[in-house]
Amino acid sequence: MSGQFSAGCSERNRMPTMRKIQNEDLVDPADQDGTKGMSSTLIRGLDVLSAFRGIQETLSNSELADRLNLPRPTITRLCSTLAYAGYLTKVKAGNYRLGLRVLELAYPVLSSMTFRQRAITVMREFAEFTGGAVSLATIHGANLIFVQTVHLSQSMAHSPEIGAIGPLYKSAMGRALLSMLDADMLRAKEAEIAAAYPEEWKEFKPRVREGIAHCREHGFVVALGDWRPGFYGAAAPIKQLKSGLYIAINCGVPEHKISAEEFTDVMGRKVGASAKVLRDSFADL
Repeated sequence: MSGQFSAGCSERNRMPTMRKIQNEDLVDPADQDGTKGMSSTLIRGLDVLSAFRGIQETLSNSELADRLNLPRPTITRLCSTLAYAGYLTKVKAGNYRLGLRVLELAYPVLSSMTFRQRAITVMREFAEFTGGAVSLATIHGANLIFVQTVHLSQSMAHSPEIGAIGPLYKSAMGRALLSMLDADMLRAKEAEIAAAYPEEWKEFKPRVREGIAHCREHGFVVALGDWRPGFYGAAAPIKQLKSGLYIAINCGVPEHKISAEEFTDVMGRKVGASAKVLRDSFADL
């Protein structure tokens, strides 16, 4: 739900990382879980970059060690290397923030997503209608990642910026994305979510299944405060692109602006209509 993500969202702090490490340099070749021959040092370095929740957040070696459950000497070595390469910036002794070179990695991905520019007009019109925020997202492992957002008011403090991560299982956006998967893919994705968020999945599984069924029947799904209390979200699937990405659209509105019944009726129909327009616009993608 667009209005339900904060840059400091605690979800990200619990994102699973590739860390089945057997030694310092290479994963144990006998490992049978798909990590055979992978460089643990590279994986740990990427984990360090993923630990930051925003370009302005600063973290010390100790904070990174605690967040990633890694030895401090390992963190110190990784941070020094990443800073040398420009992916981290040292702000004071032992404290780092993300370096601008990280944007170099993101730019080719974002620039190739030409559908984002095509969607802006429809998203802006939708945002004007809702008075909230409108976003596009795709599936990202056991989560979702936002790839475009329009919010007309700077007061929408919880609007997800591009690259922000959110939960598939809690959000209307996530349930809309899951509704596009076939039976085998959905079963595999549910297992992935359950492995990443075992306790939460037990609680939200019935709501996820209900939301998927509603989305497939009516073309949209709503979630009333499931992700962020005080915000309503409505989402609709757009399509799977030729690139393989599944794309959905959503809107998020503070609950004090509209009743749950009106939100479900009005915003549900509106998000479904917007998704149809974009589906036609993306016909060649």
